[in-house]
Formats: sequence, structure tokens, C-alpha cells
Amino acid sequence: MFSEDNPDHRILSIAYDLHKTIGDRKSVVLVTKDVNMRMKAKALGILAEDYTTDRVQSIDGLNNGKEIVSDVADEYINTLYQAPFELPIEPLSCRYQFEWTPNKYFI
Repeated sequence: MFSEDNPDHRILSIAYDLHKTIGDRKSVVLVTKDVNMRMKAKALGILAEDYTTDRVQSIDGLNNGKEIVSDVADEYINTLYQAPFELPIEPLSCRYQFEWTPNKYFI
């Protein structure tokens, strides 16, 4: 039914064959982020859905990646202005009790 040289067509062909074999419209569901593929599936009578697990339920639960620190010693600030422009985590983790995660920034 579809050309074999297109991966999307191969997927649609398999879904269509399953749909024809099983017969029940709700038994075969094509799940894809590709809007065009969902439209093609719908034209063939195949139920198609978008992913729903990648959607954010509440932005409040996300890590914003920042931490506000008000009592930083001058020696730490001065170290940031000298090569290699970084601070070792060991002395900071003892002094500041918050979660250390990659790509976190401090104000």
C-alpha cells in the first residue's frame, strides 16, 4: 500500500495491516509526536495519539536551577575572578546546606 523507502510509510503500513486484521478500531493505536503521521493514520481509519508523558503538569514542581546565597565569604568571590574561574565544591558543601545539582547557578 505504501512505498517501502519511507520509514513513516513502513510504520503506517504495519499499523494499517494490524487494523485490518484485528478489525476493532480501538485495538490499534499509533502513538507519535509527528502531527503529519497522525493525520495520515486518521485518514486510514487508525486511531492515533500524541505522547502525553512529556507534558509538564505543574511548573511549580520543576527545579528552577538557582539558589540565592547571601553570606558568601570574600575569598570565594575572589577565587571566581582568577583562573580557572571555578570553586571546588568541598568547602562550599560543608558551609551551605542545599541540594547540589548539575547546572545550578547562584545569586
